[in-house]
Amino acid sequence: PFDYQDKVNDAYDGTVAFHFWSQQTMDFYIEQTLTGLGAGTYEASVWSQGGDMKDAVMTFYVRADGAEYTADFMNTKWIDWQHPVISDIPVVNGELTIGVHITCGPKSWGTLDGFSVTAQP
Repeated sequence: PFDYQDKVNDAYDGTVAFHFWSQQTMDFYIEQTLTGLGAGTYEASVWSQGGDMKDAVMTFYVRADGAEYTADFMNTKWIDWQHPVISDIPVVNGELTIGVHITCGPKSWGTLDGFSVTAQP
């Protein structure tokens, strides 16, 4: 039910985005751990769009130094881009994990794109 779709109309930036759709109920994570970060405070965000989100729970999350920060969001329809942002994430050990956890009913669909982590002043 997952792939990387090369379709400019479904990507937030460029042409390629992570795409999901299934005839079955889905419960999945997509995440990446960044290492070698300088100590400081960070902001993380993602862009998402999609629809038919039956019984859906969509959570954007960041884990750093043993703490987890979350922002719930919901896809509403095609190209109605949602942009959850998590600010003020302290990083001491140089590592941060950014991700999305989605549970949703059959025939729910969407794309995730433009994951971002930036140092805050």
